[in-house]
Amino acid sequence: MKSQGAARWWFASICGLVACTCELSPAADAPLLMYGFEAGKTYTYQIKIEAQTPEYTETITGESIYNIKLVDAKSGHMTLTHSATLNPQRQYRQQAGIRRIGPPTMGPNLSFSSYNQPREIIIDPRGGIVRYEVKMQLPYLLGSAVGLLVEPLAENDQPKWQVKREVEITATDMERLFLPRPMPAKATARSARETIDYSISGKKGGMVKIERKSVLATLEMVDGEPALQQSGSAIIEFDSKAGMVRTLQSKTTTLINDPGVTIKIPVSVSARLITEQEMALIQQQRRDALAKREQAMKEEKEKQRQQLAKTNPEMAAKQAELDRISEEMQKPGADFEKLQPQFTKLIAEMAKMHQAAAKGPKPTPIDDAAIDAALADLKRADRMLVSKGAQTLARAVPVEKRRAEVAKALEALLAERDPFARKEAIAALGGWGTPQTVPKLIAVLNEDDVFSQMAAIEALASLKDERGAEAIAKLLPQQQLRHQAKEAMLAFGPVAEKHVSALLKHKDWTMRMEACDILAEIGTALSLEPLKLAADDGNDLVSRKAEDALRAVQGRK
Repeated sequence: MKSQGAARWWFASICGLVACTCELSPAADAPLLMYGFEAGKTYTYQIKIEAQTPEYTETITGESIYNIKLVDAKSGHMTLTHSATLNPQRQYRQQAGIRRIGPPTMGPNLSFSSYNQPREIIIDPRGGIVRYEVKMQLPYLLGSAVGLLVEPLAENDQPKWQVKREVEITATDMERLFLPRPMPAKATARSARETIDYSISGKKGGMVKIERKSVLATLEMVDGEPALQQSGSAIIEFDSKAGMVRTLQSKTTTLINDPGVTIKIPVSVSARLITEQEMALIQQQRRDALAKREQAMKEEKEKQRQQLAKTNPEMAAKQAELDRISEEMQKPGADFEKLQPQFTKLIAEMAKMHQAAAKGPKPTPIDDAAIDAALADLKRADRMLVSKGAQTLARAVPVEKRRAEVAKALEALLAERDPFARKEAIAALGGWGTPQTVPKLIAVLNEDDVFSQMAAIEALASLKDERGAEAIAKLLPQQQLRHQAKEAMLAFGPVAEKHVSALLKHKDWTMRMEACDILAEIGTALSLEPLKLAADDGNDLVSRKAEDALRAVQGRK
């Protein structure tokens, strides 16, 4: 298990590599190498980056695109716009069935949207950057996105040359606390030295083969080794006639050192210049794949619509109306003022219908013979038959003339030791219970069995007795039961209002926020004054929630 410090270095997969100073040294005679991009043309490279981290393999694919705007006839400086369409995919490794829990994953997903945006730069004929807007950094210490296919060339056409530079490695670490507002990113920077050696190893026609070897190491040391060091090699094919890189194949290995721990991350990069015809084919393949996915989604949606029309015609009708309004809203000149309230109302209605459907089928009528059989099962020694009898009653529409009899039989099972039979009995009491049942279900709320507590919450919510609302409101501060308790409060409606309002003064600010949310749904005029006081809460988040709830309640008056 690596330490947190090492993890932070590893998650510097969005590291920026910023050059501070640069020195280039020439060696012997070599072919004339200069960039010769032509104004008005677009050069597209197909890119594939693959990184093997301890947790996952990340593959980044797409295009790096250079649009040449201007070439200065006197200086040879080329003004171009660079953009990228790189997309990452991660395949996680299984580690004994458990994924490591630790610092937040800070992979390149956080920076792709920025360096995929067009950036204007000016380069000289030797590949030196004269001016740039922002050099957006690739992950895994691969340097700037624009510089991946623009290598520095020798000043005096020598077969060997070297680049030395002082660099700064920046890593961003985001604290992803579960708060309504994101925490600011924390950036750390470490000084490092990089040496890159280039040598021409072959020439065929106008194609020049360049070998590149690089070493990067931080000045900061850990156990006698650089805190981070990277070594790499690459083969570059440079078209000396056209004046550009044709292909690039590189491999790097990054070692991240922390006391007693070393993490190794191999990375490979391949790139090649593609023709306009190849790019057109790639784009067509993408359009075809997108159309295929859209057609599959359309067919699946129609299949689901037909199935829903059979099983729940009312929900199917609501969904059809929702789709119609959604289409209307996307049309030019759509009347949002009229359509938005309809859309919001339908969404809320659909949510309630889905919640109801999730609870299972609606209760069905039951006759005396079936009730007698179920009551007989409740007295069996076989606990599975007891569960079956309770389940039969739970799924039935209560018969008033037999309510007291059935409730008494089910209440006897509250002392049942078998958890499954007991849970079914509690669920059945939600339908068959009487006012005398309520205190007995409230007693279950005070037990340590969370599953029985949850079942009792649902049963009490079904009975709609205010005593149940008061008891369940006291469970809202408990995180493990808060969701079920909140759903119960919403089911009780205004009956629970005063008990929820009391929680606006709770010491836990998250509880005060939850109370505001509930009152926004069930509150009446009785909640206005407590919510006005909550709007002055010292916690900004609670204050905003209270203001939202006030508007919701006032809108229902």
